[in-house]
Amino acid sequence: MRFAKAAEQNFSTEIFRVAKVIKNRPRAVYQLMDLNGTPLDDQFYREELTPERITNRTAYNIDKILDKRVRRGIREYHVRWRG
Repeated sequence: MRFAKAAEQNFSTEIFRVAKVIKNRPRAVYQLMDLNGTPLDDQFYREELTPERITNRTAYNIDKILDKRVRRGIREYHVRWRG
């Protein structure tokens, strides 16, 4: 039997939103979408998900700032994620 090495990452650091909860018996499954609104094809059980609260102080792994702009008085950044 093969096991994954503990030093290797076996999860995603990307943040997703719950798009839909499918209440199957005996357990519910969750369909997710990324922050751009693109749905994922897979379904996940609650035990496979880690809740994350996103606030103004949430830290992200950003590799590089590609572009900056100001829209309606709000500064926006176009970035490349490190991952």
